[in-house]
Amino acid sequence: MSAQKIRECVEQELFNVLFCSTADFVHNLLGVPLNEEVPWTSVIDEVINSTYNETRERWGSFPDKGSIEAAYYKPFVDLANKVCQECQSVRKDQDALDGRWVDTHSKSPRERSNNTSRIQPDIVHVAFSESFEKATRSISEAASPEDKKIKKQLQYLWQQIHVAVEVKKDEPTASDLNAHVLQLCSYMRQMFQEQLDRRFIISMLLCGDQLYLLFLDRTGLVGTWDRLDIHKEPRRFIQILAAISLLPAQKLGWDPTMALYIDGDSIPSYRLPERKRGSPESNLFRDNWIISMPTKNKEREKFLTVRLVDGAAAQMLCSRATVVWEVIKLRALPTFTSKKGKKDRSGAGATGENKIHVLKQTWQQIGDQCTEPEEAKMYNNAKQDGFIASAEFVHVDGLLSSTLNFRNSVKYLNATLPHLGVKSKSQTIRDGNVEPFHDTDTLAPLETLLTRQGSTVERVQTRLLMEESGYPLAYSVSCLELINVLRDCIQMHKQIYLYGVLHRDISPGNLLIKDDGKGQLIDLDHAKCATNMRQALKVSEPESVPDPRLEKLQSVLDDMRLHVDMDSRKFILQYYNNYEVSAFEVAVFMKNIISHRIDNLNVHKRITMKDLGWPKEVQFEVVKYSISFSPTPPPQEQREDYKKLPNFLAKEAQGEIRTGTMRFMSWQVLLKQGTPTRSSFVHEAYHDIESFFWILVYICMTQEGPGGGRRLELQDKRSELSQIVHTAFNSDPEKMERLGRTRREYIANDKLEELIGHFHKDFCDLSELVESWWEILAYTSLNTGPDRDFIHHHALRLLDETISKLEKRRPLEEEDIERAKKEKRRERWASKRVFPVQRSGMANSTRAAKKRNCQT
Repeated sequence: MSAQKIRECVEQELFNVLFCSTADFVHNLLGVPLNEEVPWTSVIDEVINSTYNETRERWGSFPDKGSIEAAYYKPFVDLANKVCQECQSVRKDQDALDGRWVDTHSKSPRERSNNTSRIQPDIVHVAFSESFEKATRSISEAASPEDKKIKKQLQYLWQQIHVAVEVKKDEPTASDLNAHVLQLCSYMRQMFQEQLDRRFIISMLLCGDQLYLLFLDRTGLVGTWDRLDIHKEPRRFIQILAAISLLPAQKLGWDPTMALYIDGDSIPSYRLPERKRGSPESNLFRDNWIISMPTKNKEREKFLTVRLVDGAAAQMLCSRATVVWEVIKLRALPTFTSKKGKKDRSGAGATGENKIHVLKQTWQQIGDQCTEPEEAKMYNNAKQDGFIASAEFVHVDGLLSSTLNFRNSVKYLNATLPHLGVKSKSQTIRDGNVEPFHDTDTLAPLETLLTRQGSTVERVQTRLLMEESGYPLAYSVSCLELINVLRDCIQMHKQIYLYGVLHRDISPGNLLIKDDGKGQLIDLDHAKCATNMRQALKVSEPESVPDPRLEKLQSVLDDMRLHVDMDSRKFILQYYNNYEVSAFEVAVFMKNIISHRIDNLNVHKRITMKDLGWPKEVQFEVVKYSISFSPTPPPQEQREDYKKLPNFLAKEAQGEIRTGTMRFMSWQVLLKQGTPTRSSFVHEAYHDIESFFWILVYICMTQEGPGGGRRLELQDKRSELSQIVHTAFNSDPEKMERLGRTRREYIANDKLEELIGHFHKDFCDLSELVESWWEILAYTSLNTGPDRDFIHHHALRLLDETISKLEKRRPLEEEDIERAKKEKRRERWASKRVFPVQRSGMANSTRAAKKRNCQT
């Protein structure tokens, strides 16, 4: 990713910036541990006595004010490495960082253009300086930044950096400081991306003689508002540098509950020996992590990651930063590395010890009752708890791994600066954690950054272990498999919805193909749960008295020259079961839906339930089931299923925030617009079903047929296909409302033919399905009533009809072809898993191999 793009991402993502005093920052985040005052004082005294000029009250080698920026690099690095050296002499058994400070500026790649420029801090603390400098030189001498080897070396560089320092020669204005801080955040964003075991990152900004400190975690940024003069406060300056070499690594942001599996040893990433760390071609930071999870008998089981399935979100600021791995039980590794195991590492059909699981880590918002991960709770509410093997909040040394605990007792600056035009935004900060301040001259450089004082969302680190893995929906080998999997996922969506859980983030990454070929809907991160149900249908019993409006409804419909069968009339009265709704009003509704649903209506035609697409009535109670355990659904939809539906309207009458993956959101979600009869927006089942629809359209437009790669035309951004895909699926957050209006045109204003005309030829068999699905959405998006409430039934009905047609058309030889394609898919997916060689008898020579009891 280019420097310009990274900065744009930081600009969009960093919406929570708070400030504290330098004294508070140092005391709470870089403070001297109890009973360690003596060695720390020894380091500070030795460095000051040997380096600080007491007469001039300056560090001897630092340049005078007004010097060029480059004049600061060597003095800073020399002094910082002097501190490192002294720390080594007093350090005993702390699990602290080894390393040296490196001036990267003279070796940093020059920015070539907005599209190809690369970013790199001026000064960094790294474990092994020589290999780092060598990689930096290779990058700076590269002819093309897109070279695969260079990309690998860039990845390697960001994996090595412990702390980043940016140097500027002048004291900053408000605009300058905002730019400098965003630049440092772009560095830290890259570090989060490549260092998956970082919980937070500390960086420094030196502006002339003034030092700012920055702390970035998943809640946002904390910076110091009062600039530390490194010459006037030499002891505090050295304490800050000493903290990098004396504090335990976990106090500087590393996660001690994760370690790399190297040659049979469990080694924290910052303890990797140079022979392993020193190769830019390696990808150790992504492949094999050891992470333990609780078992049902309250013990812990170690798991080994064998593939990073999704790590793209790790870099995102102020977010959940979700990371997903495929994992195996560590004790099962010999099974996969044996000669027999090497032949089949797919895990297909495996059970027990040899099963391949999925481990998901995310930073969940801290709610009022933080007893278990919210997603695990949602699976339980949806009666899908069998899908989750284990779930927990991560603890370190008995404390919850949360942004609230990281920041300890930091007191934030309470500054609104009304005279500078800075508006105060609401903050969820307790009064005891806010420190008033009114020195506007000191605060002036913070003017721009203070506009980012958004609501503070505290987060906690969570992990979920899932029983099964699967292939992405885009890996479907045929149209038939694609529709079957889509149907299974919508069926599961319906089932969890009937239990009161609405998904709210339907995207291709959350629709999986299981090894048995069934579809699996996953990821309840953004789900919501209804606290009560509402009566949607009053299903009649055999002995019940007929609705007194039934005859009148028939009479009104006859007057309208609409011949509707008895079952349809009964159904619509079961829905409008409040007798205050007159037969005439019900008839007007029926006329409206019939005119939309049936083209060129013959006045003599008898309109049936099948014509209207409504569920048939069944006179017995339907036993609900969980798709996790009984993947085969009932032979037909039952009206009884929809007797009671979740009541989200009562809970969220004031409206709610948008959730989901923008590219596949319903137009009403994008615009936060409800139906004409509702004044406020509430996320409903309809919106998720529309998201399923957009996923299908996107696949048909962008793939080279089922299971194919991305269409070649999309490589040319000027091509007609590229432009229309960009218009219909633009994922730029700044253009959310524009996408909503565009999507409304497609759905509500009959513009979809433009997209269908650009389907890949191998998806032509699905055009009829897309058109029929669109017709349902076009009506239900603008009208409340049974069709919107029973949107699952309509989607499943259309998918079932399509599956039946595709099965009838499919020649016998196609089954063998599909079977071969599935086998290739299984082999290709399995080949991306990395199973480390297990070497017996290897002794761990590092301090980090000592057993730590970090989890509770």
